[in-house]
Amino acid sequence: MRFLANAVFVALCGVFLSGCSLTFPARPSQKTLNVLPKATIERCDTHALLMPNTLTYNDAKSRDGEGPWQAVSFTYQPRNTGVPKNDIIRGEFFFQNPQVRRTSLVVLLPGKGENVSTKKSAEVLADAGFSVLRFRSGIALFDKKKFAAYEALTENDVRSFARDGARVIERRACDYHAVINYFNRHFCFDAIGVSGVSLGGIFTPILVASYPKAHSALVMISGANIAEILRTSEEKNIVEIRKAITVRFNGDPRRVWQILKEEFARIDPSFFVSSLDPLRTRIIVNYWDAVIPFRLSKELWKAAGKPDFEVIIFPPGHYGSALLLWVPMVRWRLWHGIVPYPWRISRVSDINLDFFTKTLPR
Repeated sequence: MRFLANAVFVALCGVFLSGCSLTFPARPSQKTLNVLPKATIERCDTHALLMPNTLTYNDAKSRDGEGPWQAVSFTYQPRNTGVPKNDIIRGEFFFQNPQVRRTSLVVLLPGKGENVSTKKSAEVLADAGFSVLRFRSGIALFDKKKFAAYEALTENDVRSFARDGARVIERRACDYHAVINYFNRHFCFDAIGVSGVSLGGIFTPILVASYPKAHSALVMISGANIAEILRTSEEKNIVEIRKAITVRFNGDPRRVWQILKEEFARIDPSFFVSSLDPLRTRIIVNYWDAVIPFRLSKELWKAAGKPDFEVIIFPPGHYGSALLLWVPMVRWRLWHGIVPYPWRISRVSDINLDFFTKTLPR
């Protein structure tokens, strides 16, 4: 009997330490709801807001007759720089039939793996009465082919590349604004929430802090300090870019990261997140993340005013945790800040639904 009890105890410890998460509840905050000033995104091109002639629809995914909502897919190409990832915005818009009164919109921003991070979430939220805007397109911050043309890089070269990368982020944020504006003009949403995973988590605080009707932010498997992510991440593409820069730079290697930090400062999540409401913000990260290190996720949490902070304990790291968000996950929460207790079993669609049901008006 004692052996069985020990075996059960060990098994429970294993569940707690792998394939689960621990939530640290939000700290009391001095911030006041709905009075925080919105941040701004520099250089949003006004011509990008002229959507009607550039947004194309495909209603093949319509669910009329199967539920209270319908869906259309869309494509938007505001520019042609020759990098399709940066030029073409794709996604689906799920809208409620007229008899449904809920007027809140949830925006889903993908990571590099477009389908894993948003799988089922849009449909579950739409079933609950939300309108949903699910984006599909990733981005490419740097073109590795450009580095190949340089035998040596000067500080000006590095600064130029960094500015190009910051501009890619800035333009994508502006594109998100443009698409949201397009649908908002037709449906007049009362409030907007944003959920982003990985790369989408970088954009979530930027979008929530800068879009007038947005006030709820769910950030998953992401962090702050873009320059430091580029310096320390073990993601294959980032490692290749880092190597291409550092082997060609002809100055003090530390100077590279100083330049990147300077150029990314105005568009870094840490710049925007401080204007979010901690009571309408939730951050979910992986302690073992090697793509976006835990300390950078914690940096984002502190800058956000220490909202709800959920830490996944799952050794496979960044992409493993994205998978864990997709399948049911045992979630633990601190009771009175001391003793962890089983909170619930959830997958990413449940997490989205629970968060936005609590933080967006119905």
